[in-house]
Amino acid sequence: MINELELDHFGKASGMTLRNHILAVCSYTFGQIVLLEPETLKKLTVLNCDGCTLFDLDIMSNGDLVSVDAKHEKVIKMRSTGERLAERHVHGATRGVSVCMDDRIYVLVEGGPYIHLLDSFLNNLGTISFYKNQPSKLDCRYLLCIENLLHISCDDAVYLLDVQNGNVTAIQPTENSVYGLGIGVDASDNVFVAKRGSSSVDVFTKDGQFLKTLNADQQFLWSDMTVAKNHIYAIDYINAKIVHYIQQ
Repeated sequence: MINELELDHFGKASGMTLRNHILAVCSYTFGQIVLLEPETLKKLTVLNCDGCTLFDLDIMSNGDLVSVDAKHEKVIKMRSTGERLAERHVHGATRGVSVCMDDRIYVLVEGGPYIHLLDSFLNNLGTISFYKNQPSKLDCRYLLCIENLLHISCDDAVYLLDVQNGNVTAIQPTENSVYGLGIGVDASDNVFVAKRGSSSVDVFTKDGQFLKTLNADQQFLWSDMTVAKNHIYAIDYINAKIVHYIQQ
């Protein structure tokens, strides 16, 4: 571990993103967003979303923030100064959010294999299904868009959805592993996915070949995570702690 940062008076930390050289983390309990310098975990600013229960967030190409208020099923867009620009009620929007190259916004729906698609002004453009033979309840919590490929972390698998042609492939979990938590992709397109109930991360190629399991040097209950080059950032959900590792 390189460094860690405890977020005081932050409550439960649920969402994390790293875009445009900014690391951002949101509070499910108090509606705060903390922006940090990735290398040092130095706090740059703290934003408040009053009355919000923020599950996840992402950063748009111009630096604006988009987040999901799970309690009110809202998607909120704000500037990095905290100025709220827009909000939209999106039915079932209580899970992860990610922004693709064209600044289209993808929001996971709780309990089903559906994703809401919004434009950069939060206009709802419809829904996408990524799992045709779904069980009665599918638990998918986080997703990550890299270029035009959505990586969706569900309890039973990681789904890769090409948003241009609609093709879906699945990465099957290792034995006795349950996913549905944070997900990251490195510069080689390897997929990192946190294992539920542990402080371990499974690593796969984009084609689904298992490479290795990474184990933290101390126990965490991870929620979200992100990867940049050989740097891994993760949230300890209960203790509101950010941990930063360099992959050897």
